[in-house]
Amino acid sequence: MKNKKTWILLAGIALILIAGTLLAVFLPPFLSEQANEKAKKEAEEAFSLTGGLDYPDALFASGNKAVALQNGTVLGVFDSADDAAKALLDNPETSRDESVGYTTKAVGENEALSYLIPALPSAPDKDTVGAKFTFDDAVEATRGFDAAPVTYEAWIRVPTEGVCGGIIIGNYGGGVFPCFCLEIFDGGVPRIYVSYAENNSSTATFSNVNVRTGEWLHLAVVNDVEANEARCYVDGELKETRAAIREIEKSVPAKIGGDNRQDNKKAFKGEIHSVAVYDSVRTVFEIQDDMKTCGTDGLLAAWNLSYVPKSRVIADASANGFNLSWPQIWFQEKEPVPDYDYSFAIIGDTQLSNVFDGEAFLGLFDWIVENREEKKIAYTIGLGDITDVNRPDEWDRAIQGYGKLDAADMPYTALRGNHDRQDLFNQTFDKDAYTSHLYGSYGDTLANTYRKINVQGNLYLIITLDFGARDDVLEWASEIIEKNPDYNVIVATHAYLYPDGTTIDQDDSYAPTNTDPKNNNGDDIWEKLVRRHENISLVLCGHESDPYIVCTQTKGDHGNTVTQIMSDHSYVDSGQHYAGFDTAAIVTMLYFSEDGTKVDVECYSTNYDMYYRAENQFSFTLDTVDKE
Repeated sequence: MKNKKTWILLAGIALILIAGTLLAVFLPPFLSEQANEKAKKEAEEAFSLTGGLDYPDALFASGNKAVALQNGTVLGVFDSADDAAKALLDNPETSRDESVGYTTKAVGENEALSYLIPALPSAPDKDTVGAKFTFDDAVEATRGFDAAPVTYEAWIRVPTEGVCGGIIIGNYGGGVFPCFCLEIFDGGVPRIYVSYAENNSSTATFSNVNVRTGEWLHLAVVNDVEANEARCYVDGELKETRAAIREIEKSVPAKIGGDNRQDNKKAFKGEIHSVAVYDSVRTVFEIQDDMKTCGTDGLLAAWNLSYVPKSRVIADASANGFNLSWPQIWFQEKEPVPDYDYSFAIIGDTQLSNVFDGEAFLGLFDWIVENREEKKIAYTIGLGDITDVNRPDEWDRAIQGYGKLDAADMPYTALRGNHDRQDLFNQTFDKDAYTSHLYGSYGDTLANTYRKINVQGNLYLIITLDFGARDDVLEWASEIIEKNPDYNVIVATHAYLYPDGTTIDQDDSYAPTNTDPKNNNGDDIWEKLVRRHENISLVLCGHESDPYIVCTQTKGDHGNTVTQIMSDHSYVDSGQHYAGFDTAAIVTMLYFSEDGTKVDVECYSTNYDMYYRAENQFSFTLDTVDKE
């Protein structure tokens, strides 16, 4: 009996030990998982209660857990705030790393939820790449200062040759409201400028200073009103003193790399690593210290532009909330187009690239030839306005450019825009290399033509129509289309869509009827031709300059969907040129699936090797003729 009790006791002890072991193994992970889920839920609720954060990254403390939030999404749950911050800073979706450091700031009354703010800017290394800007690409603060800064500081690198300078930080918009700016003026000369919206302004121009060194330098300008001195420092050394300028009252949000002028004509040429502004007079010793790391006394705002988070929001490192928003205008990397079978290269209005920047114009054709195999380019379509003012050198470049396609035996179509003289257009393209591919033309010019192509078993009838094609031309085109019901018809003409997505009518600027009342506008071409044929799949046009590719889809009379695309980036070339940059030489690429129904669009600058605007990279479904 005693032995039996002993065995029962031993068995009980064994069961307790086993249960304890199991609990030791399985309970902590279970409890940890429960804690993680609780922390995640609390973080999401806290974020929701704030109505969204001004900063892209945040931390949430929950008991002994820390949650990393990126743009409102939980990135992970960690055992410490440092681990959570490191995960945010090392996130491969950004170009940052933990070496930039960070500070935190509580969100409102919720002390558990904190903004993650990058450390104050410090000196760049010689190999550091700073922010670069274009005519329509500037970084805007979310709100304005109560007054113009007293001390401006920036790490900049300005090239020694070519057009230089532009706005470092400013909010000028035509003098209709009080504004200020720090800029590099002609010849690499720094200056501060204030407009009082009273038809008067003040400047302090440091004409004896030249920042065109090609190296990183620290520029500081102090507007000391009390001492009536405006002082300019380079790398912590006083270089020149001018009379101070009168301050302004509260101003609108400022921009970095430009200002509020249309097309950002004063975009900064060079690189900006960081900018800091103070509402106090900084001494020479403080400025020298600021070169190492920005000081905090009197600091209004500070931004490090050497990295850009995926959110495109650059946090104000002063924690005062003057964050920057940087729209994605130009970018070098994007998700690759998924599997496609072939592509068409679309050349919009090249007039300004041709007249201002012949090298970029010719480079566009080089790019098409060089990328023939990689991009599977089956056809190239020009949309008119090849030239701007019909100078002989413009037409010579047109011959050279399109001649590159001829030499590579790459098929293409060209059409005439309202800037192109008919006789010179004919002379340029009346050659065997071009005309031998045509199936026919209307009249004794090459303004209205058509050709048939077979791309991977997909049949296309491509019709080019002259600017403002008249009724007899539309009747001719209609007959051609009716005789080829098995072909997917692409109509390419110069003037058809307006930037708002509607077809051009007589009340729109640059309507063809403004040139000649016998011409047809876009709405006429739709009514008299496009809507009537069920095998018209696609209409392509240029003419109306706009930063965006305009794409609309409209039902025709037979229930078919007609996709209509406007691609004219002479707006970009004009802005680039007048802001002192090279033109962009943009090509619009259409990538087709095997059956030709799925189309991906890319808008790409062949001169800058960059994509232009995220909105211009998209896809659509194309209505096509049913195959037997």
